[in-house]
Amino acid sequence: MPKTIVLVATLDTKGDLVQYIKERIEKQNFKTIVIDPGVINAPLIKADITREEVARRGGKELSELVEAAKGGADRSKATEVMIKGVVEITRELYEAGRLDGILSIGGSTGQAIGTAAMETLPVGVPKLMVFGMGGKDITRMPAVSDVLGLNRVTERILSNAAGAIVGMVDMETPERKSRPLIGLTSYGVTTPCVLNTKTLLDENGYESIAFSVRAQILEEMITQGTVDALIDITPAGIYEYWYDLPLAQPNRMESAGSIGIPQVIVPGSLDFINFGRMNVPSEFMDRVSHKHGPHVTLVKTTKEEVIKAGTELANRANRSRGPVAFVIPLNGFSASDIPPYYDREIDLAFGEAVRKTANSDIQVVEIDAHINDRKFSDKLFEVFIDLLRE
Repeated sequence: MPKTIVLVATLDTKGDLVQYIKERIEKQNFKTIVIDPGVINAPLIKADITREEVARRGGKELSELVEAAKGGADRSKATEVMIKGVVEITRELYEAGRLDGILSIGGSTGQAIGTAAMETLPVGVPKLMVFGMGGKDITRMPAVSDVLGLNRVTERILSNAAGAIVGMVDMETPERKSRPLIGLTSYGVTTPCVLNTKTLLDENGYESIAFSVRAQILEEMITQGTVDALIDITPAGIYEYWYDLPLAQPNRMESAGSIGIPQVIVPGSLDFINFGRMNVPSEFMDRVSHKHGPHVTLVKTTKEEVIKAGTELANRANRSRGPVAFVIPLNGFSASDIPPYYDREIDLAFGEAVRKTANSDIQVVEIDAHINDRKFSDKLFEVFIDLLRE
């Protein structure tokens, strides 16, 4: 009888990835059960266990979560409900003999949901979390105990490890036609913009690769010549570098500039400082804050910080050997940048700083739209194509 692998992912943003994994698994004669803990947008593929059922098992109706999110509620509230629902469903599947292994894929929120489901399962059940938070593609498998001697527990863990490496080596990836590869930067609060831009790239013969929060590997791939152009929708890490936070990225944009590939810069997520899992220091406690997930706190930036960020990014753009353009949304830099969080005066200060600092050959385009509006993505793509023509 075929064994079953449970797949957990938000299908509104990861549906295409889940479909690919599902097909690869089922080609090896395994069954799959897809659980969708997504909340906002429509799922890209059909789930075996829908988001409505997950929310209901978490104690709420999905419609309640959607309305609360539209009203500006912390994203973590919906995440907590979906975590509870997925944990209950995962446990029941295992107890019913319908779960032989579990795989989840996602960013910070997806990782929180997926790992919570895995934590409910016994030691020895194969569990794999694929997360988009940067770093090399190293699969780490905790041995649970110290690795000293064999016993019934370590033998199961080591068997899983042996099966994992054999499976990875043996699994072939279908070849695909080579197309120009465009680098994108993403975070949960800019994901709709990234997905809209990715769709436009796909429809026009380009291939894209997105990196979330930590973009060190993107910088490395640019240096190696793997990435042909960059649409930096989410240049995160600037503020975090100033305040010596874990997500600091002091070298953002430098690889693209030194190599000279075309790059478009967007101030996505520059409306907040990401403190990650850290406690927010006392000097920031009087600011507006937003819970992005169970372990992520976003703190509103000041006008002075936004001006400094605009000046810094423009100076880096000035040093670029290739064509550069800024595309700036005037009605919000992220999904969190809505009332009462949104401050138009602060956001406008970014564009003013860029125009004041950038060289005359750097195009600065401002769009009367929110970053996640389709109107903004359409103009962003238009500017990108014009930049390539240069």
